[in-house]
Amino acid sequence: MSIKQNERLVTYVNAIKNYRLDKDQLMSKFKLLRQQINPTINWINSHWAILVLCVLIMGFLIARYEYNIALFQPFEEIADRQKEFKRQIIEREHYQSLKSFQQRMVERHLKLGDAFLYDEHYQAAAKQFKNALKTEKLNSEAQMGLLITDIYLMLKNKIYTPDIIRKQIYFIVSDASVNEGYRYLKPKAHANVLYGNLYSWLEKFGTAKAYYYKALQIDQKASSAYFGLGFICQKEDMIDQSLYFYQKAIEQSNWNEKYLSHLANAYSYIKQYGKAIENYELILSLDKAYLNPYCKIAYIYSLKNNPGMAVSYLERLINMLNDKTYTSIKKNQETWIVGKTNYLHTIDEKKFYVLKCFAAALRALNEIEFAQAMENTADALPIENKEMINKIMVFKAQ
Repeated sequence: MSIKQNERLVTYVNAIKNYRLDKDQLMSKFKLLRQQINPTINWINSHWAILVLCVLIMGFLIARYEYNIALFQPFEEIADRQKEFKRQIIEREHYQSLKSFQQRMVERHLKLGDAFLYDEHYQAAAKQFKNALKTEKLNSEAQMGLLITDIYLMLKNKIYTPDIIRKQIYFIVSDASVNEGYRYLKPKAHANVLYGNLYSWLEKFGTAKAYYYKALQIDQKASSAYFGLGFICQKEDMIDQSLYFYQKAIEQSNWNEKYLSHLANAYSYIKQYGKAIENYELILSLDKAYLNPYCKIAYIYSLKNNPGMAVSYLERLINMLNDKTYTSIKKNQETWIVGKTNYLHTIDEKKFYVLKCFAAALRALNEIEFAQAMENTADALPIENKEMINKIMVFKAQ
């Protein structure tokens, strides 16, 4: 073995000895350190909860006062978001509830408007359709209802040109053929009633009846179609059929004063006076301020040779005719039909007629002076057609 190899071997041996010595020293130092820190570790194991709390408090204080961050800020944000979500849900439910309520109200307005049109309560119908449009501005059914109402009113008030009316009705029919979305309004039924009313006014009764029947095929609740048929049958002296159709109209509109009045008139025409008075009394029970039924009932009692009852109704009627509270009511300003072709338009004409009838009934009761006073009061009224009214004085106690 050479000298260099010998030296290298000695170096390796020394290095191994030094390594062992360093390792033993290191392990000795580690054991010593462990013995020194064992009490600390044991104390930490015993008091870890307090240490964790202290660290949390320290972190909270640093976050709060150094960085202005709340410890529970993420939880607060979650809670705020939950509140906002709940608020949105409540608002959405409230909106849906309100929308549902508004839709129900629109439906009620449309149903009532359609029923009022059939019952010939045109102003009431217009109000219902307008209320529907206040809630739902673009409701096509309510807009069509207003158009139909306007045509009914023009026909009723006789302020129309037949050709214009015919074209308007044709528009209703054509629109209803295209737009099948109407749920409550029956435009085609109303169009046929309107055609019937128009041709009835033109005294083309056969054509009018055909249109009324068409209306009833579409909607059997069309009370005005039944009434139109009853009116034409009465004109044609078919009283039994007239009574049938008037009663059918009243089945759909029980308290319709116009229908009840025509039914009572038809009963009076065939001398069924008891039923006539019964229907006129029903009208007065519905509206005691309505003047015409008092006159009609008094007339029937006169025909029944009961001047005492006639006087009781006439006396009340005269008092009401002298009271603007009653004469200012619109329906009391409508024309009275006397007989078949004679009309009383003004309040003074009605007063004159009633006073003359009252005087005739008083004479039947031998109250001559009172009767003469009533005749003098009538003669003092400023009307021009006294002679004509005197000629139609069929209202006399027998």
